[in-house]
Formats: sequence, structure tokens, C-alpha cells
Amino acid sequence: MISIHLHSATPVVNQITAEIKRAIARGDLRPGEPLPPVRQLAGDLGIHWNTVARAYRDLAADGYLTVVRGRGAMVSPRKQWPDRISEVRESILGKIRNLIAEGTLGGLEIEELKDLFYAELGKWQERG
Repeated sequence: MISIHLHSATPVVNQITAEIKRAIARGDLRPGEPLPPVRQLAGDLGIHWNTVARAYRDLAADGYLTVVRGRGAMVSPRKQWPDRISEVRESILGKIRNLIAEGTLGGLEIEELKDLFYAELGKWQERG
């Protein structure tokens, strides 16, 4: 379910939160579904348990998880997820602009970038 890269410049806690958010967005993790216990996931990933606990706390603070001491973490009901449409739209536009710049500076044509984008969108649609 979750994979991390220990030698990445992205902190492990951020990798875990991003992986869990992707799993929720794809529907791999559904509201009410439990996540692995902190110590189990930490052992599976080969990291300290506190890193996983922090990721779970961060996701709970954002409304994506419900954490109950002694019972673990589960995906929160959708109505508890933050309503951040305008914020998310602006964030995505900034990332798209950066990806276009990176791609064109790296030698990719606009059509190639569109093909990559639509291919990835297609993978998400197939899951839904």
C-alpha cells in the first residue's frame, strides 16, 4: 500500500502522508477502513514508529483520518474532509505550470506533456 524512498529529499513523514492521501483519492482506502497499526507500518517500512504516528496525526488534523487511542487510525467519513476547492485549484495550477516549465526545459514537446497527463488521468479513471 505505502512505499517510501529513504534516500529521497522529501521527508519520510511527507511521503507517508502523500501515499495515504493518494490511496484515499484513488479509493484504495475508503471511509471507515482501518489503516495498519503504527508499529506494524513502521516495521514494514523500516522506520521509527514515531514517524508513522506523526503522519497519522497530520492526516487526522487535516480531517482525512480519525485516530482513536488504543483502537488505531481509520479513514474519516468524506464529510469530515476539508473543503478547500479554491485552495486546491490554485495549488494544482501552480504545480501544472511548474511541470510544463520542467518538461519543456527538459526537451519535451507540449503534445508529449499532454499525452503523459492524459495517460495518468486514464489510469485514475480506470480505477473509479
